[in-house]
Amino acid sequence: MNHHDDFFLLDLEVKVLLVLELELNLELELELDLVLTLNFQLNLELKLEVPLNMDLKVHL
Repeated sequence: MNHHDDFFLLDLEVKVLLVLELELNLELELELDLVLTLNFQLNLELKLEVPLNMDLKVHL
């Protein structure tokens, strides 16, 4: 009986760890997506700004 309880507790711990790991992975993926999105927006802004600067130089 005691042995069975130990096994049950271990099983629970493993499940909790798996769930935590899943949540962590999800959070990491979300953060990565956010970083990529931000990076993409920054790149877009930079690409937009560069032609503007070149136009300004041409006018000056």
